[in-house]
Amino acid sequence: MGNSTEDRSETVVSTPWRRVRPTWRTVALVMATFNLYWFYWFWATWRELKQETKDKRMKPFGHLFSLFVPVYQLFQIYAHFRAIKDVIAQRSSPKSTGAPLLSPGVALILFLLGGFLIRLSAACS
Repeated sequence: MGNSTEDRSETVVSTPWRRVRPTWRTVALVMATFNLYWFYWFWATWRELKQETKDKRMKPFGHLFSLFVPVYQLFQIYAHFRAIKDVIAQRSSPKSTGAPLLSPGVALILFLLGGFLIRLSAACS
């Protein structure tokens, strides 16, 4: 009977609203929408992190608008991926290997590449 409480603490409860966004699809959508999906992705995942952590201080729209502030956006990108990593570490079982493949470095490269593609398409017009 004493082991039943230990078993419950190791059980991972999946919330029904959690969305799984494959990395390849995120990258494809960022490229196809000339970086617009990047902003939606930051807003949506921050909103989901807020629901997951039940932290009322997390403001999805504020987080989204912070991406438009030069230099500060780098700190926000880092905070975003750190929050994802923390939630995965807290909610995952020791057997889970589902770490996000979209690291801050890759995200920054995609962001810059999207800006380049926008400029390139404007130059070709």
